[in-house]
Amino acid sequence: MSHLRLRITTLYASAFPLAAARAIDYAPRQKRHGGQAEVVKAKYGLNDVVIKMFPNSDDKDWRREVGFAKQARYRHIVQFYHAGQFRLVTEYVEGGSPSNAILVRSIEDWEIKTRIAKQVSLGLTYLYGQNILLCDIKSANILLTKNLDAKICDFGRACMIRQNGEDGTLPWMAPKRFLEPPQYSCKSDIYALWMVMWEMASGCIQLHQEHLQDSMIYCTVNGITEDIPSNTPEAYTACIQAFWNQKPGERPAAAEIFSDIHSISQGHDIDDLRVLGGELDKKLQFPTASRGNEAREYSKLGHLYYNGLVVRKNYEKSMEWFLKASDAGDSDAKVNIGWMYEDGNAIEQDYTKAMEWYLKASDAGNSDAMFNIGVMYEDGHGIEQDYTKAMEWYLKASDAGNSDAKFNIGAMYHNGYGVEQDYTKVMKWHLKASDAGHSDAKVNIGAMYREGQGVEQDYTKAVEWFLNASDAENSDAKFNIGWMYHNGYGVEQDYTKAMEWYVKASDAGDADAKNSIGWIYHNGQGVEQDYTKAMEWYLKACDAEQPTAMSNIGGMYRDGYGVEQDYTMAMEWYLKASDAGDSDANVNIGLMCQDGHGIEQDYTKAMEWYLKASDAGNSKAKFNIGVMYYHGYGVEQDYTKEMEWYLKASDAGNSDAKVNIGEMYRDGHGVEQDYTKAMEWYLKASDAGDSGAMLIIGEMYRDGQGVEQDYIKAMEWFLKACDVKQSTAMLNIGELYYNGYGVEMDYAKAIEWYHKAFDAGDSDAMLNIVEMYRDGQGVEQDYTKAMEWYLKASDAGHSDSMVKIGVMYQNGYGVEQDYAKAMEWFLKASDAKNSEAEFNIGVMYRNGCGVEQDYTKAMEWFLLASHVEQSAAMFNIGDMYRDGYGVEQDYTKAMRWYLKASDAGDTDAKTSIGYMYRNGYGVEQDYTKAMEWFLKASDAGNSDAKVSIGEMYRDSHGVEQDYTKAMEWYLKASDAGDLVAMLIIGEMYRDGQGVEQDYTMAMEWFLKACDAKQSTAMLNIGELYYNGYGVEQDYTKAIEWYHKAIDAGDSDAKVHIGVMYHNGYGVEHDYIKAMEWYLKACAAGQSTAIFNIGVMYRDGQGVEQDYTKAMEWHLKASDAGDTDAKTSIGLMYRNGCGVEQDYTKAMEWFLKASDAGNSNAMLNIGVMYCDGQGVEQDYTKAMEWYLKATGAGDSQAEFDIGEMYHEGQGVEQE
Repeated sequence: MSHLRLRITTLYASAFPLAAARAIDYAPRQKRHGGQAEVVKAKYGLNDVVIKMFPNSDDKDWRREVGFAKQARYRHIVQFYHAGQFRLVTEYVEGGSPSNAILVRSIEDWEIKTRIAKQVSLGLTYLYGQNILLCDIKSANILLTKNLDAKICDFGRACMIRQNGEDGTLPWMAPKRFLEPPQYSCKSDIYALWMVMWEMASGCIQLHQEHLQDSMIYCTVNGITEDIPSNTPEAYTACIQAFWNQKPGERPAAAEIFSDIHSISQGHDIDDLRVLGGELDKKLQFPTASRGNEAREYSKLGHLYYNGLVVRKNYEKSMEWFLKASDAGDSDAKVNIGWMYEDGNAIEQDYTKAMEWYLKASDAGNSDAMFNIGVMYEDGHGIEQDYTKAMEWYLKASDAGNSDAKFNIGAMYHNGYGVEQDYTKVMKWHLKASDAGHSDAKVNIGAMYREGQGVEQDYTKAVEWFLNASDAENSDAKFNIGWMYHNGYGVEQDYTKAMEWYVKASDAGDADAKNSIGWIYHNGQGVEQDYTKAMEWYLKACDAEQPTAMSNIGGMYRDGYGVEQDYTMAMEWYLKASDAGDSDANVNIGLMCQDGHGIEQDYTKAMEWYLKASDAGNSKAKFNIGVMYYHGYGVEQDYTKEMEWYLKASDAGNSDAKVNIGEMYRDGHGVEQDYTKAMEWYLKASDAGDSGAMLIIGEMYRDGQGVEQDYIKAMEWFLKACDVKQSTAMLNIGELYYNGYGVEMDYAKAIEWYHKAFDAGDSDAMLNIVEMYRDGQGVEQDYTKAMEWYLKASDAGHSDSMVKIGVMYQNGYGVEQDYAKAMEWFLKASDAKNSEAEFNIGVMYRNGCGVEQDYTKAMEWFLLASHVEQSAAMFNIGDMYRDGYGVEQDYTKAMRWYLKASDAGDTDAKTSIGYMYRNGYGVEQDYTKAMEWFLKASDAGNSDAKVSIGEMYRDSHGVEQDYTKAMEWYLKASDAGDLVAMLIIGEMYRDGQGVEQDYTMAMEWFLKACDAKQSTAMLNIGELYYNGYGVEQDYTKAIEWYHKAIDAGDSDAKVHIGVMYHNGYGVEHDYIKAMEWYLKACAAGQSTAIFNIGVMYRDGQGVEQDYTKAMEWHLKASDAGDTDAKTSIGLMYRNGCGVEQDYTKAMEWFLKASDAGNSNAMLNIGVMYCDGQGVEQDYTKAMEWYLKATGAGDSQAEFDIGEMYHEGQGVEQE
């Protein structure tokens, strides 16, 4: 159960990236100042919604309300979803409204009441910016979420500013609504808001009652109001009193309620804002008196027009007011005029004029101007870029107390602009900026602790600094805290808290946070997976031009997550993201061009997009270009260029590139193989936190690649990888315990680590767990549980589990053996393109298991499996060509497939290539090449190859015969668990080959092989007892071992039992039983059994003597390769038994048997020359054949040679 990390050759897809943790951008920061419809609840997709259904006659009302609802998209306004004929579908808000008396009385927290009022004012401010008057502010039209956040609803009476709206609802209508003609403005909504605030303060609900209508109008027109409860906070009371002012011009604007709403309120008190409100109302044709500092008022009006707060954006008017403010001596106005020239939004961009205005403001001691002059020198705007002068101006601004300047000085040291990069100084200046209240500096200090820049890496301190910055409502800080919880850095990983912080950052307008919330829903992290909500959040982020969110939407369309798969839409979103500057989108467009998804496959365009992304510094693109050169996609395959691009990607921080460079050195791919350099690159990737690199380093120590094999170090590296949730490392630790490598073998710990790996997402670990249940390792053997787990995984679409279920049916593990069901499961897995399943189907057709044997179909399935580099399938195709099964025998094709399988890592194929060279099949016989291939296979751990090397030394094939070396190789194979090696070692001890003959040792080795059910070893033990070699002769034990061998599938043992009945050894003499056992052995093609049946017919043993039948069985045995049968046929022709006596044919058969090494045939040829039978009598030739027979071990030939010397036949009588 070994799992090695594969070489990374797949291209990067950048779909669905969680936004990276970030610091504040180190680019220079520039300062800017600044009634009748029916309503029902329903479902829309997965969302709860409200459907407002209008009477058919209200077409105008419906169109108007739908128009305003679609236009108004803001977090404190109920969200529009859809509009159909006379229907309006909007968001359902489940918390109720302040019109619910029980709800109002239950809200006792003044902070909550204040927050609700603030959120309503924000909603109104947004609407006025859209030129919309609501005209019907009342508690029933303010809905509360379950978290008691406010959302304005109902545009039924809304109108455009400058139009008079429809009547509102008593008692929330302002006095001027009752004049003729009625007058309605923004200030009418503000008047209505006081009643809502009063209702929340008092806990009482005003109801529209027809019989009190006149009284209500009288009170409203004459300024008669309700009493404000005495426990109402002073600030809250002041707001209510300001709102119910009878004179609209003296009521504050919605944006003035709280000092932290919009940038208009920064640094100004409530009274100043009210004056500003008066000036605004004057512009909106409401008379009011100007109060306070004139320059300051002009400057504030410039801000309002510039930012479009309460009024529509108007850069010309903004410039007019800033110029007035400047003339009145306001230096901030000079800065703003400078900024407008620099930015070029309001007027034609003019860096020279911008600099002039900044210098004027600087001369007046304005630190913001000094700061902006520094920015212009840093960026080279309108002047030659000059980091030294930039630093000078930043230092001036810093001395004047400008915290942004302190921040940018830190940024200069961070980037090494005009100074040597110095993280210590970065920290020093950021701390100064932080002390001056600069929250972005606090964020960057946190980032420096997180990244270990200039300080020791400390996630806890990073979180502390982010929290400090978040107290100042810094959205970047909130986002980063969310990111730390999301990834478990410095805090325990907690998706719920991550979501909370992302929501806070999102509420503060952070687009990355919205994208991350989408990511959390996308992946179901701490929440139920919900692609619809993911899409909603990605779209929200897109509204803020968040490019990663655009890319993520592209990914959802590409993969069909929550939407119908649509490559065209995917491409549209990727292009949007690309236009917004997202280089990952360029990578994904490249992938779509490369794979031909939704467009024609085009490697050239793919390369163009990767190069665009690379030019933007995208390391993934650089990596993918390297992969393109590796595969030769659209370019000529070029390993040198592959390496160049991996090096570029590595320099850009891509850890996978470092891993692949390591792979190139490890495999000798495009470079000279060098394990030391490979290790260096893996260590670099590991230092960058790449868990895959840590895994590979562990595997190199485990396997002794380029380092001394060291299981303890392997364990250390696997544990490091586990710290970053590397599931394969957990799996490998399990395997170390499973095999007892470097640790004591411990199945319990093995299964524990397999469970960890499975929980971390490694499906292979589950298979290992199941196999331990199946085999009873560390747990009680339980095929039922194994099957349960396989079925669970199968239901989840895990095709490997389907294969395992098929194997259980194939072998009858815990179920009744059922080849048909095995085939069903293999076919299911094959539908999922599982190559192992395709291979197993091929094996079933090849062997005829559960199907009719069909070599053609077997070949078809093996070919299918081979398309995905299934090495076992390639190997089997080679076997079929070698043996001519289902195809014409073709050694050349066999060799070709063996080479393919070898390239795919199949060690059996390497061994088979060695066999082909050893035997000269399809190639010239070449023992040297055979040995080379056997050694390659042996180095890859193939025990058959080790056995073959042993045979080469034993049989002197291409090397000098050396039993000692043969024994060494057999022992190596034995150590690898090879049963044939154990058997051969036993035989060498039995026969005294290369070792002293030792039957006891032979018995030990045969018994070792028997432990693993080696049937020939059982047969050999039977023969030791049969002959009494090393043990007391014991026919009973001999026959017991023969039966064991038969049960293990050995057909030779059947012959031995037949012989024992034939001769009455250890059993009663019984020719009939002997014949039965010989026939059983014949069914398995056992040639000796076939021959013995012929002998029984020839000699009339247990059957009537029948030379014809004897000849038939001898011929069958001869065809099966039995040399004794050939000799016996020769004897029958020589003696005329059942055939006409024929010395010529007798000689032919003796020669056939002799060519096959049969000593008895050699003896009989000598007899025929000695007696002149069918040949001229020739004692010399007779002597030659007798000597050959004695050399082959025939003792009768030795006697006959003695006779010839005795009689002086062909030799001198002696």
